Amino acid sequence: SIKNLSKIMANVQSSPPPVSFVEGNMLEVKSLEGIDLLYSFDCLFPPMLLSHMAMLFNESSTTRVLISYCSQSSLENVGYKDLILMGKVTVSMSGSKESKTASIFVKKKRRCDLSLTPVIDADNLFQGAIR
Repeated sequence: SIKNLSKIMANVQSSPPPVSFVEGNMLEVKSLEGIDLLYSFDCLFPPMLLSHMAMLFNESSTTRVLISYCSQSSLENVGYKDLILMGKVTVSMSGSKESKTASIFVKKKRRCDLSLTPVIDADNLFQGAIR
């Protein structure tokens, strides 16, 4: 829900940017450029999808924050690299009344990232969400 996402965003930065949700097939996405935060309700995602998302996240010069329901070791096992755990937040599901823990990770800056000025060439799935 938006309430839960607002709670998570408060832990990431003090003034959250506009948030957009898009629906589509992540396996068809070729890039996360232009996206700064990846919110992934990935509790039951298949390993192939998690690996694809890890590759996109690792290659992106703009995607710096990952919110995931998987453990750090599980994320690293599917290919995520350079994750720094910033915090955890309990999220309540309004329909089922169950709770899950979302972990907030920041991608460690690499030396090569510091001098890059990203060229935003967003994937078609995200065109409407990027301003």
